[in-house]
Amino acid sequence: MQKVYTITGKTDGFGAQYHAIMSGIAICKYKNYTYLHTPIKEVAHVKTIDELNINTFVGIKSETTNKAIDIKEEFSY
Repeated sequence: MQKVYTITGKTDGFGAQYHAIMSGIAICKYKNYTYLHTPIKEVAHVKTIDELNINTFVGIKSETTNKAIDIKEEFSY
């Protein structure tokens, strides 16, 4: 069974968060993990997430199932 991996908990600017998500996807591909997208909840310099429709812009769908997440990180190494 593959490990489930997500990037979550960052609150810095959009670019840094987007980079963390992309690096998380890359690490999953490399380590044969399943990537589970956690929507961005807070962004520095933005009053509300809905103001910019950031999660729609990113275009990565979040799973609605209650999969257990094995690894949670703010960014990948």
